[in-house]
Amino acid sequence: MTPADPNPSVLHPGVLHPRTGDRHSPARPALRRRLAEEHGSIAPLALVYTVIALAAALLLFGAADLYLERKQLYTHADAAALAAAGTYDIRDIETSDGPPAVVLDRDAALLAAQQHLDRTTSGEVEILAFEVRGDEVTLTLSGEWRPAAGGALLPVSVPVEVQVSARARLE
Repeated sequence: MTPADPNPSVLHPGVLHPRTGDRHSPARPALRRRLAEEHGSIAPLALVYTVIALAAALLLFGAADLYLERKQLYTHADAAALAAAGTYDIRDIETSDGPPAVVLDRDAALLAAQQHLDRTTSGEVEILAFEVRGDEVTLTLSGEWRPAAGGALLPVSVPVEVQVSARARLE
């Protein structure tokens, strides 16, 4: 290559690579030298991957915490429905047509469910729907989930609802 050569990337006949014997551009060794001189290029890449890994871990912990919150709300709803189903009085049993059947009083059952929730939760749970059909109680509870990990970074709350039913049985 001469200093007057306007395009140094053009292949020149007779210029061979020392190891492979291929024709190459005189600009390639200069490019290799520049790439070899780069230092610290792994640090930004490692930082980006670390941030991605921490975000994925935060998402995983949040999903597990939401799952556990829903399971806990189901536990409270089951217990409240059972407390409501157990409010029948022996005098409320009907024996007119067929086998004895329990008939629940709606107000007494709702009061028992609410009292149970007041004793076992700290007020973050509310009864959305309550229905009594003969000896069966259907209860819908609502609560809110807030992420335990990253709560300051992610100030959100997700409404969680569950529906359960319980029956009063004579034994």
